[in-house]
Amino acid sequence: MRLEFEPAVTAPPLRPVLFNENDVLTSDDFQKLLQKGIAAAKNGERDEARDFLMQATEIDSFSEDAWMWLASISDYPEELVAFLNNVLTINPSNDRAIKWLAETETLLAKSNEANVVTLEPLYSPPALEVASQPRPVNCSACPFCAEDNDAGAIQCRSCRAVISLSDIEELLSNPHADRARIYESVTEMESEWDLNELNEKELTSLGIGHLNLRNFEEGLKYLHELLSRDTNNVILSGQLNSMAIRIDEIHRQDEIDETKPKGKTILVVDDSATVRKLLTSKLEKSGHNVVCAVDGVDGLAKIAEILPDMVFLDISMPRMDGYEVCKEIRANPVAKNLPVVMISGKDGFFDKVRGKMAGASGYVTKPFGPDALMKALETHLAAEQPAAEH
Repeated sequence: MRLEFEPAVTAPPLRPVLFNENDVLTSDDFQKLLQKGIAAAKNGERDEARDFLMQATEIDSFSEDAWMWLASISDYPEELVAFLNNVLTINPSNDRAIKWLAETETLLAKSNEANVVTLEPLYSPPALEVASQPRPVNCSACPFCAEDNDAGAIQCRSCRAVISLSDIEELLSNPHADRARIYESVTEMESEWDLNELNEKELTSLGIGHLNLRNFEEGLKYLHELLSRDTNNVILSGQLNSMAIRIDEIHRQDEIDETKPKGKTILVVDDSATVRKLLTSKLEKSGHNVVCAVDGVDGLAKIAEILPDMVFLDISMPRMDGYEVCKEIRANPVAKNLPVVMISGKDGFFDKVRGKMAGASGYVTKPFGPDALMKALETHLAAEQPAAEH
C-alpha cells in the first residue's frame, strides 16, 4: 500500500535530482534522499528539502521520518494535515504528530469560521529607535546590540546573533554569536520589561535571544506565549514544532558526546605543518590536549618526555618513517600499550599490512574528514580500553 494525499497547492517541479527516471532505486538510495532532505530542512532550504523528501517517499511511502520532516517544513495547514495523517497511518502512537494534528485542525476550524487562513510570515525582530538620525528605509536594528542590519538579515553583522526565525539550524547552533553580549542584553530586557505585559516584539526578541544562548526551553517558552496570542499563525506553529524536533536531536547528541573521552593528551607526529594544524584544531575543539612532533625522531623524544594517551603517526617522514617509529614504541615497555593510529597519503593494502606488522592500532588515509578522525579517536580511547601506564 502506498500512502496518497492531495496537496492544497500544486507543488513546483523537482529541482535537485539524484537519480534518473529509469533507475531502479534501493534502500540505500532512499537513505541518501532522506539525509539530504533532512540536511536541507535543517539549513532552512525548504524547497530543496521538500523535493528530496518527496522523492524519498516515492521509494518508501512508510517512512515515518520522511513524512514528519515534510510536516515540519510545510507552509500550508491543509498540506500539513495530510503529512501528519500519513505519519499517524504508519505510527498511530506518535505523540508529537497527534498533538500537532489536533492543534492544526483547531486552527483550521477557527480559520474556516472566518473564511480566512492566516499565512503571514513570521515578523522580524523589533527595530530599535534611533533618536539622533533617521534610519535608512531598508534597515532594521539588532535587538541585542542595536547595530543596523539590512532588512531581512538573518544574522547581525556586529554581535553575530541570529535575529530571525527563518533559519532554525543556525539559530539553534550558531557558534559565532557573541554570547556574553547577548546574555547581557537579554538579562537587561527581562529586568526592565514587565513580564506580564510583554508585547509581540518583546516576546520574539526574548525567545530568539535565549535560543542564541542555547537556553532552549526558555526560548521556546516565550515563543509559545507568542503563539498563544496569535493562534492562527500556522507558520509559527510549524516553526516551533520543527524546533522541538531539532532540539530533541541536539539533546540526544549532547548525551552521546558526554560519554566520549575528553581531556586526553594526543601526540600528532607529522612533517606537514598543515596536517598538524588541522589535527590540533579538531582535537582541541573536542576537549583534548595536543602535542605535536615534526618527525619520527622528535615524536619518540616527546613520548619519552610526556607519554601521551594516543598517537597519530604519519608514515612518510624524513629521518625515520612511521613504521620504524611504531616499532620503537612497541619495543618501549612504558609506551608499548599506546594506541597508535597511522596516517597515510594513500589507501594501499600493503601499507595497512606493514602498519599492522609494525604494531599500529588503526589506520586513516589522507585526506580524511573530521568524522574519520573522531571515529579513530573514540575507537582507540574507549573507556574499556586499558590505558597506557604513566
